[in-house]
Amino acid sequence: MTSKDYTSVGTVIAELREQLGWSQRELAEQAGIGKETVWKIENNQTRPSTRTLEKLAKALRIEVSEFYKYEAASFAERADFGKDLADFNSSLNASD
Repeated sequence: MTSKDYTSVGTVIAELREQLGWSQRELAEQAGIGKETVWKIENNQTRPSTRTLEKLAKALRIEVSEFYKYEAASFAERADFGKDLADFNSSLNASD
């Protein structure tokens, strides 16, 4: 996966779909859901139900838990960045 900001399941779904070279319509067809549903999920207009996540995971050839692993990694990366930024700011203030 690329180093994008995975702040939602929708963002993860969009990235995985793009890696497969699929349009939203193709993912919708593979998952047996509506194209508008895919759009809403990817654009954080709605959170997918458990059943919809299962369908999307199957279509994307991953386990449902993978969606959340990417989300968790993003939160951890942002936390590390926040700590690094705080350390940097502290070092600037110390040199005054």
